[in-house]
Amino acid sequence: MSFFLSGLALISGASAEADTPTFSLSGSLRYRYATIDDANFAQDATASTFQILLKASVQTGNGFGAVLEGRHVGHIGPDDFNDTLNGQTQFPIEADPEATEIAQGYLSFAREDLSLWAGRRKVSWGNQRFVSALGWRQNERSFDGAGLQASPADTVTLRYQYAFNVNRPQSEDSPVGNFEGHFHFAEANWKPAANHTVTAYAFDHDFDSGFAQALSARTFGVNWTGTASFSAMLKGRAIVEYARQSDIGDNPNSFDHDYLRAEAQISGSGWMIRVGREVLSGDGTSAFRTPFALLHGYNGFADRFLATPANGLADTYVGASFTLPEEAVFEGARLGITYHDFESDNGSVSYGQEWDAVVSVPIRDQVSVQVKTAIYEADGFSSDVTKTWLTLKIGF
Repeated sequence: MSFFLSGLALISGASAEADTPTFSLSGSLRYRYATIDDANFAQDATASTFQILLKASVQTGNGFGAVLEGRHVGHIGPDDFNDTLNGQTQFPIEADPEATEIAQGYLSFAREDLSLWAGRRKVSWGNQRFVSALGWRQNERSFDGAGLQASPADTVTLRYQYAFNVNRPQSEDSPVGNFEGHFHFAEANWKPAANHTVTAYAFDHDFDSGFAQALSARTFGVNWTGTASFSAMLKGRAIVEYARQSDIGDNPNSFDHDYLRAEAQISGSGWMIRVGREVLSGDGTSAFRTPFALLHGYNGFADRFLATPANGLADTYVGASFTLPEEAVFEGARLGITYHDFESDNGSVSYGQEWDAVVSVPIRDQVSVQVKTAIYEADGFSSDVTKTWLTLKIGF
């Protein structure tokens, strides 16, 4: 991080002549208790983990800034779970190993409709289906590289990012804790009307890490999202997305795979119902992959499909959520439930079904509690599993 400290010194020195820098310190503590009952294991897992984030930011007043964030992940009590590094392979996996690392360290510049950054940064784009900081895990994902965002018109936003290394939740101590290579991310967001958004994207991911070369691929896609108001209380939303993915670089497989997602939503005063279908194609040897996505938020909380099966994945889902109104005792509390039916894209073989439920309750400013449960019933893929998480987060 010497480049970061040197840059911070230069920025602070230069800004002394231009404007007085502003500093801010913030942080958070997140405690999580998880239980996992997996039919493939004789023993259930219980994981008691915590994450501490400490973040320092400086803004010079003339567009320059810098961020340094440290992260510590620890365990409380016995390690009755497999964190991927502790050797407790007799238990199911809860992938939150102990680690103390630099979560973020980057320099930035912002002026009018242009912003730039360079260093290590946690980045999430749009719906996080392709680019996510993976905030669910205690060790979050970050990207080493540089990026920019520009708005050449009121209705257009352009974004580009290059990374030569991606820090994974397995931590630096793991032999698979980093994705090394040349990773290009590009996106153009256009709003032709107030209720329509079109996002086109292109990703070029060439992996140097030997264990990940089968992920090397080039992806082009487009997402259309539209909204409508049926009345003062009733609103609708539709999402249609398509992408095409082909092999590149040293990928041992040759393929052209498709991605398709269609979803319809209807919402009222505090409630929302959605139904959709997502398909990642596969040919029996390889499948459409999204290695930098927030998969936990798409194909089930049980995380049975972190890697797309070789015959692909078709996920038909229906969900509902409700947020308590202001006058309620637990103002802003959210309840959600989703049902997934999983099958293969190639051959339409049933994989299984899953029920997901989540309750999030804000206690006060920067304090919240969440309970989340996943019940996966296997039918030809993986094994039955029930997972439950209790999370307490305190910001400061």
